[in-house]
Formats: sequence, structure tokens, C-alpha cells
Amino acid sequence: MPKFQSTDSIASVSSTANTDSSSPKEQFKPIIIVPYPPSYHHAVISNMSSVLFNIVYYNKTHKIYSEENDVLYSKHIPKLSIEEFLIRIVKYSKIELSTLVYMYIYTLRLITRNDLILRYNNVYRVLLGACVISVKFNEDTKFPYKYYAKIGGMTVEELSAVEFAIFTKLNCELFINEDEYYETLSFLLQI
Repeated sequence: MPKFQSTDSIASVSSTANTDSSSPKEQFKPIIIVPYPPSYHHAVISNMSSVLFNIVYYNKTHKIYSEENDVLYSKHIPKLSIEEFLIRIVKYSKIELSTLVYMYIYTLRLITRNDLILRYNNVYRVLLGACVISVKFNEDTKFPYKYYAKIGGMTVEELSAVEFAIFTKLNCELFINEDEYYETLSFLLQI
């Protein structure tokens, strides 16, 4: 301490420093993370379904068939469009936007890395299986397995087999880095 400085002057200096108009609490306000509005969900669902529809339509018009003995193949095709099916999944499973993007990335990985031929006979099973895997990987809260099977119109055994088939076709590679996630999200929002 300097020779002529008293402790009273130190107290007065420190007390005046704290009387600034901005207290430490005001300087460091917490960042509030605002979730995407529901309209983003609708845009992503619409764009995701149009991409998947175009792939299915291309395979149908060019008579490219998927294997009928595959677990992902179904004899019964729902009477819903791909978009209506995605809306049903999002509405009843209450998945987050990030989980929806994960579903899309997993589906594309199945198509590009495993030469999965997407048709009406398997697109619904692929989407529901990718949803269950995405929820397990990305979210903390989940519904019972039976609930997801009911959303997709499958039995629990069928959904379990579909999930396992997708998981093995993905070679257990579920990690999605930040760049891939944001590139995919911006693509789905810009179509």
C-alpha cells in the first residue's frame, strides 16, 4: 500500500466502481436460445418430402425395384403421401427440428452409401426407423416403442426389425458433425 493512502480511500474507490450504471449482472446477460418457430418445421417437412418424393418417383418411372425380401419392404403402402406421413410423425412424436434433420441425413446415407432403392414400398418404414434411431441418438425424452409402432402402422416386432436393419446398414455411424447438420438444415430451408 502506498505511504499516504488510507484504507478509507480504497473503500471509496471500490464502492464508486460498483456504482456504475452497468452492474456485472447487466454486463453478462445470459444468452436466450430461441427454438425455431413451427413454420420452420413445416418448411423442412415440405422440402424433405419433396426431395424424397422425387427420388421415389424417379425409381418408379425408371422401373428400379427394391428387394422384396428386405425387412424394409412392405406389401402394404399407407394411403398417406410422404409429406402427410412426416407430418404425422412430427405431430405425434413431438420430435425436435434437429431430430427431423437427423432423420433426413440418415435416410440420405442409406441411399448413397448402401444403394438403398427408395420406393413407396419402403420409404415409410425407412422414415419411421430413421425417426426412432434419431430420437434415441438426439433427444432425452422418448415415447414407448409401442407408441412409435402405432404412429407408423407397424407391429413392435416389425419396427424393431426395421430399426435394426437401418442401424446395421448405417454401420452404426450415427454421429453427425456440426457442419453436415447446418449444411443440411440450410439446404432444407432454401429449397
